Amino acid sequence: VREGHSESFLPLPVPASAAAAAAAAAAAAAPGTSSEPQQARVLGHCSLADVPVDKWLVRNPDAPGVEENESGLALSEVTEVEPQAPKPSSVLVMVQIDPNGAPGGPDQIRQQLMALAAALRAAAAAQGLPLTSLLVQYHSGVANAAPANAPLTPFPGEATEGADAKQVGSFSDVLCEIKFRVSPMAFFQVNAGATCLLYNAVGRMAGVNPNTLLLDVCCGTGTIGLTLAKQVGIRFGGDLGC
Repeated sequence: VREGHSESFLPLPVPASAAAAAAAAAAAAAPGTSSEPQQARVLGHCSLADVPVDKWLVRNPDAPGVEENESGLALSEVTEVEPQAPKPSSVLVMVQIDPNGAPGGPDQIRQQLMALAAALRAAAAAQGLPLTSLLVQYHSGVANAAPANAPLTPFPGEATEGADAKQVGSFSDVLCEIKFRVSPMAFFQVNAGATCLLYNAVGRMAGVNPNTLLLDVCCGTGTIGLTLAKQVGIRFGGDLGC
């Protein structure tokens, strides 16, 4: 399952005290009432270099040299509560099928895929999710080792049946305020918030500036170099597909 979003989302971490208060409020609230901690979309339309990284730092007051008034989240406030991201603007579902694994052959595969498509669309509609593409990849062997030329087609019975899956299955996603067009088989970061923080750290540790020549080797989709492009003088990205 791949999701595309129309805007960046970089939520503040949820402190343990806020999570506990939300849990207590949920226990006392009427059924169906949401009491989740509110999350801020702090990235807004600022540049990657301006991301307020200190809001995600963890401060351990017991560590040597740490001042009480230093910025960051206190260690005692760290929690594993995951902020709720906004719903995606597009959803792609890709299913892998062994073409030799169905006793009934191609007809059985087609019937089961059409039934699965109906179930997936009903489930997506119930959740208010925009299911924009249903793709099937045919491959015999290890699931995560399918070759790049493994057949990839839209689900049978879909309006896009017979079309180029790499075209109809492509979707748009926003990462660090940059909009990318992502193909179904592309490697693309799925945790946009953490990725923006990571790329911010990469830029700071590399000391990039307007005089920097940035070489993005084995760049893949090119997200690292493109997100740092505004901070450097020249950016080159290169990759080889096998």
